Amino acid sequence: ADLKAMIPDHHREFVQQLLADHAVPEIPEEEKMRELIGFGTAIAGPQAEIALSHEKVALLANALGTPPPDVIEDVHAKGKLIAA
Repeated sequence: ADLKAMIPDHHREFVQQLLADHAVPEIPEEEKMRELIGFGTAIAGPQAEIALSHEKVALLANALGTPPPDVIEDVHAKGKLIAA
């Protein structure tokens, strides 16, 4: 699913007004993220690998929806729990 399309216009307007009210400057174009992170394997996979490289990690939680199936399999293969 396209996460950007799921964000209601009134929420976008609220955020823009909030930023303007508090004089938060625009992010320079070269620093803006081109896409949202966390959903695709290209981003979620390496992030999960880094988290799983830490011995004490027992649970990975993905706050941006269900992790990709291959990431879920990798986490389970390492004997860890995963949540969304």
